[in-house]
Amino acid sequence: TAACRALLRLIKPFKWASTFMPVLPFAMLDFVNSPVPFVAGMSVEGDHAMHLIEEDIRVIEAQSEGMSIINLKTGALHITSESGIGNKLSLSSTLRKKIHALHRRLITLAENNKSSIHSLKQFCTTGVSAKERLTLQAASSSIEKYFGGLLGDVASGDGWLEQYGKMDEASGQYVFHAKWMIEALRAELRFQEDLIQTQLFHSFVDSERVKTEEIEEARNGDAARFIADWLVFRWKKREGMVASLGACA
Repeated sequence: TAACRALLRLIKPFKWASTFMPVLPFAMLDFVNSPVPFVAGMSVEGDHAMHLIEEDIRVIEAQSEGMSIINLKTGALHITSESGIGNKLSLSSTLRKKIHALHRRLITLAENNKSSIHSLKQFCTTGVSAKERLTLQAASSSIEKYFGGLLGDVASGDGWLEQYGKMDEASGQYVFHAKWMIEALRAELRFQEDLIQTQLFHSFVDSERVKTEEIEEARNGDAARFIADWLVFRWKKREGMVASLGACA
């Protein structure tokens, strides 16, 4: 239930408008062949029960017709085998790097014996630490920002309805025309493609390359290692002081 609800939060600013079943009983497994979009969760005990579900003919058929599965125990994502879907799935390299970095930070934080990340019972009782909460919020915000960027002018809230819509005289409301927005996005992409081929853009790339190389050199230099060692020393010293104060209390 918690995982399904978290998934719905991660699609912000969109709101899930179809079927949502946080717990799907095994007796209702036929539901996975439903023709409507859905988000559903299943709780099973043991690897054998999980294997039975993954190898069930109903699940296999559903996966070939649009259903994807997340195995929360292994962390594996099984994308639908429906033709053409895999080619449409892409993720910003910047977002991917940021999510991976935040994931590594969570793994490090989870090494603390007091962490509740690996215990749902402890999580519901005490919640996560301040550092873990900030890391999770950063991941959620990054994903929301990425989705917001896919909205184009609609996210700005300034005149987009008049640009991509037409007043329906019968209802007195604007009717959104997706085709008009797609045409505008394609025109912008064509302009971007032409811009990338210009000397102006190549000069910009060269200047950014030099900046990046200088930053990487600074990161790997003696000064960077000195700062990193100093920060680790201060952090360990602070953690020792906090532990000592806790013991005195």
